[in-house]
Amino acid sequence: MEDIQGQEVEQTPEVSEEKKEKISPEELNRRKAEGIRRAKAAREAAGLSWRSTPEEHESRINFIHQLLRTGHTPGQIEEELKKEYMLGKDRCLELIREARRALVAKWDEVSREELAATFMDRFDLAYHRGLELNQVGAAIGALQAQARMVGIDVPGGSYSRKKNKRST
Repeated sequence: MEDIQGQEVEQTPEVSEEKKEKISPEELNRRKAEGIRRAKAAREAAGLSWRSTPEEHESRINFIHQLLRTGHTPGQIEEELKKEYMLGKDRCLELIREARRALVAKWDEVSREELAATFMDRFDLAYHRGLELNQVGAAIGALQAQARMVGIDVPGGSYSRKKNKRST
């Protein structure tokens, strides 16, 4: 069998159901403990401590925030954390949950007026950026969003179409 670059690659033989070994819970726990010992030894060999410092923890949370802002899924974030910090699945998921809680807590502290002002500013920026890039649809969408925020029904906007469809 050949790979994408045309090089010969060995194909792994299929294992029949009969040949698959059955693992007892004790053996499974032993293998898991061995994996943890190997991961710990690898971290120590790389000069990293087994436990993260508060600064490292904060750095990881900030890394997750950046990935969340750029639209990464939890699975993608988990893979990035495994590559970057050599963490296990459970620890990755725990850090992702903690990062999400921190983001939600941050928005809970913001007043409604401050949030409205932030959105209006962002819509204004999107409007001007849309005009600069000749993206008329984006500019119109930003104006319609601003209008909806202040309670103005924009003719031809998606909000008014939905409203009109309901009334018929």
